[in-house]
Amino acid sequence: MRYFLFLFIVLFLSLAGCTFDTSGPKSILVTDENDLITDQNQTVMIHEPNKLYVVHGYACGERRLHKAVVLKPSIRLPLRDKYEASVVIHNGWRLKFQKEELEVVGFGAAIIDTELNGDMLSWRAAGIISDEDRDQVIEFCHYYTAIAWTKNMGDYTLLRDDANINSLFTGGLTCSSGKHTSLHASSRYLHNNSFQNFDKVNILPQGFGFMWADMDEDYFLQAAYQLTPNERFIYGKVKDSATPYKPLPNLITSGTSLHDSIDYIDKSYVSWESLGIFKNGDDPNTFYFGDNVVGVAGDHFSMIQPHYSITPKKQRSWGVGVLSAEQPKIIKETTRVVSLPYQFAVPVLTGWNIYLKEDEEQVRELGVWIESFKWTRKGMQSGDLEYTIAYTYDDDEKSTPTGEIGVSFFGVTGLFPDY
Repeated sequence: MRYFLFLFIVLFLSLAGCTFDTSGPKSILVTDENDLITDQNQTVMIHEPNKLYVVHGYACGERRLHKAVVLKPSIRLPLRDKYEASVVIHNGWRLKFQKEELEVVGFGAAIIDTELNGDMLSWRAAGIISDEDRDQVIEFCHYYTAIAWTKNMGDYTLLRDDANINSLFTGGLTCSSGKHTSLHASSRYLHNNSFQNFDKVNILPQGFGFMWADMDEDYFLQAAYQLTPNERFIYGKVKDSATPYKPLPNLITSGTSLHDSIDYIDKSYVSWESLGIFKNGDDPNTFYFGDNVVGVAGDHFSMIQPHYSITPKKQRSWGVGVLSAEQPKIIKETTRVVSLPYQFAVPVLTGWNIYLKEDEEQVRELGVWIESFKWTRKGMQSGDLEYTIAYTYDDDEKSTPTGEIGVSFFGVTGLFPDY
């Protein structure tokens, strides 16, 4: 049986003032076994015959630790359209301890693989939240937006970032040398020669993970994730020593021997930063953090990524948290974006920040997702997008969470005739 190490990576890494424990944690595994889907829903958002098919939905399942919940949703596509490519956007997650609130070692959710076989689009998604004993039943809900298209949507390049599939955590850390921070920035890039044929490469989320480096369970104060906008500028040498990616090819040529590396613009590369925050109080602890993405470039695909940023938060009180009035377990917000320059568009969850203002606490449930959306076409190349985001944090102390959500817009043109 094949295993993917999902909440586990041993990094033999030593930076100035920062050293990882390389003894290694007990592995928390994602296996080839698929769990029973206990709840699911799918809504067809658009079907333009012989061009585009988009479905938004969710699937939920349960498993007893120490293994992650692994779900395999699927979509039956209109066979006559002959779809040849697809992408599944990781558009939300929800993780829960079924019996009681607990301190956490780590949590994460990701799309593992995607398969398009004839008229069947299927993929696997894994999610886990772990305490130290790992003896609890957990529930995982995976929210997604699946997009399939035919050759009539023009040329495209689809590049899945597999570097972090087998080891999702890339060595997020905080240092004890006076530079205290709970924010980790990982320099990232994708390379494909076919990217040169397109003006824009769109980076879409596929999953994330957090885990305390000492493998001990701890209280929760804040967790956040952000995909920054990407650029075609690339360093000739990757300067972030914590990155799992191989250095770029040696670009030194005759006449440039005085330079250790060359910074350059090459449309076959796309670079960005993945940011993560994991806090258990005002004293930053070392943590592992990682994510994975998929890069999509095409004649008719584009993405708008509004400004969004995450920052570490401070707790307002110490000791026992303040009990508040009963709060809704799920907090929702609906937003309408007008005049997007597309013939069709979907919202993409490219950032989120969930934190407690008063005090660190144990966790019963945690999650953020895009619940629904509606597209209204207004003109030949314009439309309005209305979407509802939701987030949740639950514990026995009735803590009131704050959620700051970053949403981008992935759209298509050339879908309908311009008349």
